[in-house]
Amino acid sequence: QRSNTVDYDENLTRARTQVQNFFFDQHTRTVSIGVLRTRVPHVTAAFEVAIGDPVSTVRFAVIEALTPRFDEYLAQAQNLRVLFIALNDEVFRIRLAAIRVIARLTDLNPAYILPALRQTLVQILVELRYGSTPRPQEEGARLLTHLIEAAPGLVRPYLPAIIRALLPRLADKNVGVATAVLGTIEKVAQTSVGEDQNSCDTLDAAATHYSES
Repeated sequence: QRSNTVDYDENLTRARTQVQNFFFDQHTRTVSIGVLRTRVPHVTAAFEVAIGDPVSTVRFAVIEALTPRFDEYLAQAQNLRVLFIALNDEVFRIRLAAIRVIARLTDLNPAYILPALRQTLVQILVELRYGSTPRPQEEGARLLTHLIEAAPGLVRPYLPAIIRALLPRLADKNVGVATAVLGTIEKVAQTSVGEDQNSCDTLDAAATHYSES
C-alpha cells in the first residue's frame, strides 16, 4: 500500500512538473503570456495527449494547472471540446476538476458551453432519479453541487427538476448518497433564495427532517 502511495505521489509530482515546463516561464516561474502565445498552436495537441494519457495523475495535473490566466485560450472551441472529454473521465476527481474549469469559462463562450453543460445537468438528474448504483449517484450529486456553485445562473431555470430529483434520495439507504444529496440541497437552497420561496421552504423542511432523523 505504501509503495502504491509513493508511486502515485511521484507520478503526480512528475506530471505537475511537465505542466509547469509547458506553461510557465522557466526564469520567473510564473505564467508567461508571451510563452503561451508562441505555444498556442500546440495547446490543443497537448490537451489531447494529456486527456488520453493512461496515467490518471497526469490527466489530473493538467486539468488542475488550468488557472484563470489561461481562460482566454481555454474558452476556444477546440480546447473546450477536449475539456468536455475530461468531463467523462473514469476518475471522479478529474471530472470534478474539469467541471470547475468549464463552468468558470461559461461567460467567455456561452454559445458553446451552455448547451453542453445543460446536457451534463440532464444526465446527472437522470442518474439521480432513476439510477440504482450508489457510487454514480453520489458522484453525480457532488458534481451537481460544484456545478451549482460555479454556474448558478445556468441551473436556476432547472431548480424544480433538480429538487424533484434530489428529495427522494435524502432517504437513500446508502449513507454516501444521502450525505452527498444533502450537501447539494443546501447549495440549491442558497441558489434559490429570492427565486422560488416555495422551493426554499420545501428544501429547508427536507433538510431539517433529514438532520433530525
